[in-house]
Amino acid sequence: GGEVTTLSGSGVAGFVDGPAPSALFNRPGGITMDTQNQILYISDTGNCAIRAISLSTMSVVTLVGNGTASDATFVMPVSLTFSPSSGSLFVCDHASLSAGGMVKRISNTTAGYTMTPLAPVPFCTGIVWSNTTMPLYRLFLTSRSGQILRLSNAGVVEVHADNDTFIQSPMAIAVDAYGTLYVADNLLNTVTVITTDTPPQLYTIAGNGSSSVSMSGSLWLYGSSEVATSVALPPPSPAQQGGAGINALALGSDGTVILGGALVTTLCSNTPPAPIIVSKSVGVDVIALSWKLSSSSFVSNVDKFTVSFGNDMTGKYLSNLDVDRYTRYQNITGLTNNTRYFYSVIAKNKAASAAVTDIVWTLPAQNATESTASTTAGSTTDLNPSSTYDTTTSAAT
Repeated sequence: GGEVTTLSGSGVAGFVDGPAPSALFNRPGGITMDTQNQILYISDTGNCAIRAISLSTMSVVTLVGNGTASDATFVMPVSLTFSPSSGSLFVCDHASLSAGGMVKRISNTTAGYTMTPLAPVPFCTGIVWSNTTMPLYRLFLTSRSGQILRLSNAGVVEVHADNDTFIQSPMAIAVDAYGTLYVADNLLNTVTVITTDTPPQLYTIAGNGSSSVSMSGSLWLYGSSEVATSVALPPPSPAQQGGAGINALALGSDGTVILGGALVTTLCSNTPPAPIIVSKSVGVDVIALSWKLSSSSFVSNVDKFTVSFGNDMTGKYLSNLDVDRYTRYQNITGLTNNTRYFYSVIAKNKAASAAVTDIVWTLPAQNATESTASTTAGSTTDLNPSSTYDTTTSAAT
């Protein structure tokens, strides 16, 4: 279990700025934070406004909007994201009067906060800023039309992913530190991972097409320790539900996926999946390894891989080679010929690790032109090399 703390609002709908305990909101839909973790920004859907809570002064102010639906401000702001490069907010106005949906930018100028329409996006539901891959495309959006969209730096809306098998009514979107997108689908009741490749790869990592609870609302997370694994929240009223399904998700700093609504639930386990050896090519003084994860695991709770190796002459792990979470190969060089080596490929995150281990021989020097290859996977176990080998000099961490 965990503890839920109210920062602002009383549970009564209203439109009041001032000290956070007495401020009032009306169906707040989206939430994000600046890079200093000092200001919490809220899309106050029912008040057609964007609000902010200063965590240092615990006060609430309205940035744009006056409680009346207007294309000059907002009609139904449902989600928003913060750009660390410009300090601007980008907002999905789900039902703009003139365009049926609009992405709008809020800038902090010397004259105060100003709103600028950027591009029409019918029925946009979620928006996220990505500061990693695809530098020409920083904004990614979900639309209830069943598409994942991207907005170029030039203001052009393009389709990033459109696949009915994985996406039918996407409601929320988040991005991890590597630029991978995570999408919650309200109709399919699934969470899908979408890469920024061209074309993108799509993997459903949770959900089976059915739902036993209704979910609504929005979550934002800058550290997984801030949200407990399972925190009971009051269920939304029928008027607020907007249909059954998953409407919100967030990512922890360790790759944990959090789903929101009637229950705040951790989607991914803390223990990463053990790698699966795909091939090992052995030479005189080199071992070339490649591995994979099961498609259902993808990379959502793997921070990095470590390749550790040693030989029977020392009985210890001699070296640890760290590679990023997307790398699937490593050459181990500078080895002694005609020697038996043991190795581990370890998937790691901040909480735990799991490894695949195996034993191979390097070739004798006279066989320098020969090589062998194997596609036999080693044994998949939780990492505990000390049960067989002495790892005191260079333990895998």
